[in-house]
Amino acid sequence: PKTHNDVYSAFIEQAVDLVEEGGYVGMLTNLSFMYLSSHKWLRENILKNVAPPRLLLEFGLGILDGAAVYTAGTILRKGKRDKNEETLFIRLTDPPTEKKEKLFTQALSSMWKKEKHPDVFKASLEDLAQIPGMPYAYWVSPSLRRLFTKYPPLDRDVAKRPDQPKIADVKQG
Repeated sequence: PKTHNDVYSAFIEQAVDLVEEGGYVGMLTNLSFMYLSSHKWLRENILKNVAPPRLLLEFGLGILDGAAVYTAGTILRKGKRDKNEETLFIRLTDPPTEKKEKLFTQALSSMWKKEKHPDVFKASLEDLAQIPGMPYAYWVSPSLRRLFTKYPPLDRDVAKRPDQPKIADVKQG
């Protein structure tokens, strides 16, 4: 019932339900589950608490033949994990399709050699949850993410944080 708004979200929920504890789910999906508020429940409940992502490859365009779909490849593992355990993110959105595979192998090689690579990021889901709605803003520095919890929101009502001071009424339009 929580993922009925999108077919692939429902498939993610169903795959997680079907896999045994400790089992893995690999998927190639639209990447909108990483950012859109309509997928907040999926991120905050299923992906954070039931089957956290271990690896997430943000491909962008050019992965599915002829389809103009922004994609992400994700590996989930069903089961609890340490709250500070990090997810590995590889950003492959910028290069053209024909260069994505080479960039991916370079990123893997760098990780194997324990070298820094500009398209490889690590972040815990707890860190990502500091930003309201928990978008997978993995490329944002931890210090910037902490600002969301350190300072009050402009409008506590819109932010649904009644414990915070009321600074302004935020309006749309």
